[in-house]
Amino acid sequence: MKVALTHGDAYASTLTIEGVRRAVEQTGRSLDRVTVGVLGAYGLIGRAVALKLAETGCRLILIGPNPNKLAALGAELPGSQAAVRFSTDLAALADADVVITATSNAGALLTPAAVKDHSAKVIIYEVSVPPNLPREAYQRLRAERPNVVKIDGAMAAIPGVDVGFSIPEVPDGTTYSCWAETFMQALEGNLEHHVGEIDIGHMDVTAGWARKYGFGHAPFTCFGEPIAEEEVRQG
Repeated sequence: MKVALTHGDAYASTLTIEGVRRAVEQTGRSLDRVTVGVLGAYGLIGRAVALKLAETGCRLILIGPNPNKLAALGAELPGSQAAVRFSTDLAALADADVVITATSNAGALLTPAAVKDHSAKVIIYEVSVPPNLPREAYQRLRAERPNVVKIDGAMAAIPGVDVGFSIPEVPDGTTYSCWAETFMQALEGNLEHHVGEIDIGHMDVTAGWARKYGFGHAPFTCFGEPIAEEEVRQG
């Protein structure tokens, strides 16, 4: 019996683009009018998200500790890089309207110095698991940057699916996007392996699966608690 392997990160990347777009639109802007920072830009999800975002016309700030890997990512980006900054310095994120965390670093990397200091809304879209900005660190950040709102990123709505157990800080009817991709692949009977570097084309495939099965981005939450649209818009 053949068993297919997947890390599920293609759909996680797809939902990240969808979630960031939705959050930006709730602030009354569009992606081509904002600056998006990607923390962990050359990781599996960070790379896929950066490549997709580069097609939207947004300005990008791509962050990672290895300048050679940042340069390699830059060589993959489509079109002109006039609207792209590469940096190993977290402080470069202070120019971002949206910060996507896509790291495997267990420490809290985002500090007030890495977040815009004014009244305009700054969205932190947390893809990292475990979170790069855990609850106490987020509370400390909000104390100095009340214009920040954190969204639990890449969470999938899976109507009609019962996973059979509860997950802390994950509301009923939703799950991690990587799990959702696994469910969809099983429903499709797809026996291909989807591991290693994310195939950008497979992101589009998972988006099609999601439409077929009624999956999509879950309502916005922060540590599992609902976020009202007004909070995203106004803080």
